[in-house]
This record gives sequence, structure tokens and C-alpha cells, in this order.
Amino acid sequence: MEKQVVILKLIDGTEILATVTENAGSYFCRDILQLVTDVDERGQGRMGMMEFMPYADKEAGFAVPSGVTSIAFPTEDLLNHYNERFKKIITPSSKLTLV
Repeated sequence: MEKQVVILKLIDGTEILATVTENAGSYFCRDILQLVTDVDERGQGRMGMMEFMPYADKEAGFAVPSGVTSIAFPTEDLLNHYNERFKKIITPSSKLTLV
């Protein structure tokens, strides 16, 4: 699997949305969000996202050697939200001088 954004369902039922690279049955994840579902007071389903393992080193990424029960591709709306959340903002390294 080349690097792509997918939903992984882990063996404990946790669902994560991440940029994933697969290698020999293991998954290496970056920019990970945990998908959280709930039911409101009217019985309507809703979904939210929160940072997955916020105490972990984000630059190092997260390896999932096994324990993935399923893989799914996100809807276009979910993918757009994910991309907005992890959009890289590039700033110039030197100061701009106006004359």
C-alpha cells in the first residue's frame, strides 16, 4: 500500500483516520485522529474526531504491527476535513523587507 489516508479499525474497536504506509503486514501511521461516535439526546448519531495518543511523539509516528481488523477509505467530506486539519502551512525562513 502506498502512502494514503485510510480508516483503520483496531482489534479493540478503536477507529483511527491516518496517513498510512503498509509494509509486510504492519502499518506506519502519521497525522492520526481517533474517530469517536455518539448518540445525541434525540437518538441521532454523530461523529467527532480527537487527537490519537496526544502524549506520543507526533514526529515519530505510530506503528501498528498487527491488530487491524479492517481498513476503509474515508468519504470525500471526511477526507476534506482531515486534509484541512493537517494542512501544512509554509512560512518563509527569512524576514521580508519592503522598500
